[in-house]
Amino acid sequence: MKLFYKGEQSLEEIAQALGIEANSVKVKLFRARQRLKEKLERNLKHEVKELI
Repeated sequence: MKLFYKGEQSLEEIAQALGIEANSVKVKLFRARQRLKEKLERNLKHEVKELI
């Protein structure tokens, strides 16, 4: 995720650097965002309830 968002590299550039297909990079980014979402929802559940 760091190369894509912070390093502003394209999927193709990341794929080349890692030696994998660009589609694999896309899948890995999707899964990483899903894990981040789940962790944030779990850790911030109480804060969200307070805002509602």
